[in-house]
Amino acid sequence: MKKRYFLLLLVLILSVISSAHADYMEPVGTAEDLFGRIAVYCNNWQRLVGDTFGFDISYDPDNITMTRSEYASYGGIMVTSFDCDGIIADVDDDLNVYDLFIPIDSDSKKQYAGIGRVLAVIAANGYDFPDSDDDMTTMFMALFTKYLDALETGENDLVENGIAFWTVETEKKGMEFYFTRIDGKLYFSYNKITFE
Repeated sequence: MKKRYFLLLLVLILSVISSAHADYMEPVGTAEDLFGRIAVYCNNWQRLVGDTFGFDISYDPDNITMTRSEYASYGGIMVTSFDCDGIIADVDDDLNVYDLFIPIDSDSKKQYAGIGRVLAVIAANGYDFPDSDDDMTTMFMALFTKYLDALETGENDLVENGIAFWTVETEKKGMEFYFTRIDGKLYFSYNKITFE
């Protein structure tokens, strides 16, 4: 566990001084596929769950704004950062996505938009589409429970270190994410950086 904290801390420090270098950085998906799938999950969950409970987890794939012009990412890969309707994504010229960063609002209603995007990132990368609305609802509830459990388990790490790791076993693979708290605000991040 300490080794992972050290590696993450190293990545954060290096990115701040703009000289970070990872041995290898793999894309987490292509923009077209990833954000298309995220939109399907979020908008179905809005229809099935959000409307019922009065919160908004819908996703607009056309709501895209560039937030940082091209720069060298951790692995020296040239990427541009975009805010894709609440998901900050680092994307290269071939539309490969290398890093996802999602702010989770502390407002009791607004936070569900961020949580929905977190769950959709997991579903888009780790599962096939459910066969029915009931299965889609069950998936949301199962992932939401895992999310809440991860935050509860990682709360001490967030308080002590500002970072908490979350490993999720999905149908397709194991995935690792991390939460950070910056100036009291919670963020979710997903990337695939490999160190020797």
